[in-house]
Amino acid sequence: MANELVITASSLAERGIDCATWSALKNSIYPGAKDESVMMALDYCRARNLDPLLKPVHLVPMSVKDSKSGKSEWRDVVMPGIGLYRIQADRSGDYAGAKEPEFGPDVTLTLTGI
Repeated sequence: MANELVITASSLAERGIDCATWSALKNSIYPGAKDESVMMALDYCRARNLDPLLKPVHLVPMSVKDSKSGKSEWRDVVMPGIGLYRIQADRSGDYAGAKEPEFGPDVTLTLTGI
């Protein structure tokens, strides 16, 4: 592919990523993903102020049709994960369901007619 992204230490440094973090992203967080797809996820996380090591998004291969040629090609797209929704809920202050349950008083019933 002629426009394939080449990852260098300087291109990582421009995004504030060190080689150890890049290695973790490529080998553990997004194994098997193309370099440009991982960079796309990094840019998405940076734009939304998210930690990419918490994997708030997933890279999902999808068939996308080219509007000019009509041909379909496979490419990775960024899909939000449940972690992203939890982060958003926590940041909003409306994250429900994380506290211990509160129970009312015990009730004793006698069932008849069974």
